[in-house]
Parts: sequence; structure tokens; C-alpha cells
Amino acid sequence: MWALLRSSFVQAEFAHAVLVPAAAAMLVAVLSAALASRTPHLARRLALFAIPAAFLAGYFEIYRNFTFPPATVLSWLPWFILALVAIDSLPDTMKRGAMVQLARVLASAAAAALLLWPVFNHEAWSLALATGVGVTILWALPWAVAGAARVAQPALASALLVVSLAFAFAAPLSGSVVLGEFAAALAAALGGSILIARLTRRAAPLEGVPAAIFILSVLLVDLRFYAGAAEGVVAGLFVSIIAGLAGSMAAHRHRLQGSRALGIAVLVALVPAVYAFVTAFRLSQAGGGY
Repeated sequence: MWALLRSSFVQAEFAHAVLVPAAAAMLVAVLSAALASRTPHLARRLALFAIPAAFLAGYFEIYRNFTFPPATVLSWLPWFILALVAIDSLPDTMKRGAMVQLARVLASAAAAALLLWPVFNHEAWSLALATGVGVTILWALPWAVAGAARVAQPALASALLVVSLAFAFAAPLSGSVVLGEFAAALAAALGGSILIARLTRRAAPLEGVPAAIFILSVLLVDLRFYAGAAEGVVAGLFVSIIAGLAGSMAAHRHRLQGSRALGIAVLVALVPAVYAFVTAFRLSQAGGGY
């Protein structure tokens, strides 16, 4: 599998998957920054959709599938993101209220049920229910916290970039090149938004960063239950998300700025991310892990 990851074909596919979402994210972010002084409300709305829109651009470049009902498990991705956009489009007055948090939990529960149904429809209902509830909690909690809590957005974006890159390298080693490409597309979307935020010195292009947690959660479920990735790989990536979120919240709470905030969030996310990649690499060398 390591030889496959190093092949010119896979590297070309990954490059193709990265360029489109990076360009899309930067385009939306630049437009949002340009409108910030004249129409701040519209600029913020555009910023919220920069990362989901850029990821969708990468998705269609990689997979080119948009059907209803979805033909495959991966075909659910654009529909999930449309639900995500609908929730993020709720008025600002509702963003920290119970209704939007309930919407996030219900969206996570529905997405988990749709993804896990083909896996558990022949299993005991108690096992299916317990798995579904567990996945929903692990899925909704970090997304809801990132959307409602005060976090250092540049720090969180950088931490999630680390997680996405680790996912992009670990997924092919765990059995799915396509999921690795999706993670690379998400990393490109985050990277493009971070770059424009740095160049314009505005935080607005990073308003949609919590959406990256939702997307990573979808990819993690697919990686574990369909690609058959080892539990250590999936756990490492999930802990990396939680650690990056906790680090960015701590940076905001202690009013850390610039490189200090980035350093804390990235460092705490990097350790479990590296663990996930190393675990995937060792299992691929041993010929197992899924």
C-alpha cells in the first residue's frame, strides 16, 4: 500500500484533487474579504460557505456523483453538506441557542443512521442502536462545541489542517485512496482559507471552520466502517480533532494571539495525528489493519 501511495498515478490524482478546492476556497474567501467593508452581513455569509463549497468542488472533481437517492455511501456527502449549509444559514440570533444545537444533533443522528444502516441492518437491534447513538454523540459533540463556543478560529483551522493531512496519508494505507483524496480536498480548502485570512488580516474567511469538523466526522465513519481502517487509526484522528478544538478554545480563553495560539492548537493536534499515520503505516507494512 505504501508503494501505491508513492505511485505517480495516485500523486497525480491527489494533486488534481487539491488544486480545485484550494482555488475555490481562495476565490470565495477573497470575495468575502472584498465585501467586508461594504456589506459585512453578506461577506460573513459567504465566509461561512467557503470551506463547504470548496470541499464540494473537490468532491465533484474526484467523484462526480450527485444523485437522489444516492447510489453509494459516498454519494451521501453532498446531501450532508447541503444540510450543514442549511443549519449554518440560520439567523445569528439562533446560533448559540438550543434550537441550532438540536439541529446539529439531529443532522448528525440522521447522517449516522444513513451511513451505518447498510452495515448494521442485519445485526441485533441493540448493537445497531448502541453504535448509532455512540457515533452520533462523537459526531455531534465537537461540531456543536466548535459552532457555539468561543474559539481561536485561525488556530482551529490550522489544527484541522493537520488532521486532514494526516487523514489524507493514513486513508490510502488503510484501504481507501478515495477517502484520502477527499481529506486532501478538505486540507486544500482549509489551507486556501487560512492563506487568504493571513493575507487580508481578517478572520472572516475562517468563519466556516466548524464545517470541517462535520466533514471529517463523515469521512471517519466511512473510513472505519467501509474501508475497514484499524481502530487505532480512527481513534488517533478523532482525538486529534478533539485536541485541536480544545487547544483553540484554550488559546481564546487565555487571549493568546498569533503564533502562540497556532502553536498550542497545532502541537496538541499533531501528536495523535502522527500516531494515526504511524499506526496505519505499520499495519500496511504488516499486511493488515483492515
